[in-house]
Amino acid sequence: MLSQSKLKQGKKLFLKISKDINSHSDWCSVMSDPTRIKILLAIRKYQDLYVSDIARLLGMSISAVSHQLSGLEKTGVVSRKKTGQAVCYRIKVKSKFFLDCIDAKGKAIKK
Repeated sequence: MLSQSKLKQGKKLFLKISKDINSHSDWCSVMSDPTRIKILLAIRKYQDLYVSDIARLLGMSISAVSHQLSGLEKTGVVSRKKTGQAVCYRIKVKSKFFLDCIDAKGKAIKK
């Protein structure tokens, strides 16, 4: 059984890291959606992509793609750049690791 001092230390630790835990949880939630993964793979393949290009590539409506991109942007997976009326999206560095994991899993399945 934990002593009072260990419990106190543990509570402090989890209180301190709870923001990071919530952030990781949000990121995992966003990344568990197959549509978002397709969007990320499309952006990675063609570098910077406009919402309309993603919609055409994936056979989706612009509003559906925009909705998914909003979630990806809120969690810091993608960034956007506005050019006039159009919005262009790019993958942020931290999500490239996730895409590398998808590639590795795909290669393992094909073997």
